[in-house]
Amino acid sequence: MANTANSASAANQVATANGPTAANSVTILEQGRVGGIGDIGRGAGKPAAGGGGGGAAQVTRESDLAHWWKMDEGTGSTAADSVGDADMTLSSATWESTTVRGGSAIDFDGTDDYLIGSLGDVSILSNYTITAWVYWNAVSGWRTIWNLTYSTTDTHFSQLMSVNGSQTFTNYHKKANINNVWVNTTDYEDGDSGAGFVTGKWYHYATVWDGTAQTQKVYVNAVQIGSTTSGVDGWYESGGGVGLQPRMGMYSSPGTSWRVNGIMDDFRIYNAALSASDVGDIYGSGDGDF
Repeated sequence: MANTANSASAANQVATANGPTAANSVTILEQGRVGGIGDIGRGAGKPAAGGGGGGAAQVTRESDLAHWWKMDEGTGSTAADSVGDADMTLSSATWESTTVRGGSAIDFDGTDDYLIGSLGDVSILSNYTITAWVYWNAVSGWRTIWNLTYSTTDTHFSQLMSVNGSQTFTNYHKKANINNVWVNTTDYEDGDSGAGFVTGKWYHYATVWDGTAQTQKVYVNAVQIGSTTSGVDGWYESGGGVGLQPRMGMYSSPGTSWRVNGIMDDFRIYNAALSASDVGDIYGSGDGDF
């Protein structure tokens, strides 16, 4: 897969039923490495993570991984968390063994498929990085890659990553209902096609929250496409009483909005704000680091 070269505008946003509305543009910044401070980490008794596909590649910043869903099981209803205690359950989604980034991946039909788990009662995570691979089978309309939320009604987001085939990409970091940070682009161009996100190829998505600088950055295929800075000092830490739920492939539950139609693999949460170089190492020129 080829890398992408993109122009981007970043913005603070307010969510609407049909997607974000652009507001004040901000300047893209460079970021150095920042250590992680927070309350999520390796589960007791869990071994150190190994390579997702069994290769000899060095896993990027492995000691900073808080959760890692390799999706290499290939069977059953569970995607195991290899470094934490937050296994995710497949709901209608199926295993994929041909179009994969590692040993296997998970296929979503765009209608009712998703993954869901629980990180328990997590307090403020001062620095974090979240990454995943997606192979699109359809990109029209809004599609949610991941959604970390405290509420079954989805009113208490902490992190949301969604894309739109019309070249719009948005990432949402939330501390409370009135302290929201959007990083949004409306002019994303795939480096190969010159259009928006296209079907039939893998993309690597990453978001980095630097709590010290209070800056959110988003990357596609290791290219930073947006950044914004705000007075938010962490993520939303209480809500619907269900614990922080990591979800993949859906925006809301119940409901069928913003569902992924495609294949997803290698979902990670780091307890640190990774540098641009680190994100590039995870991307590995399209081959990954596993």
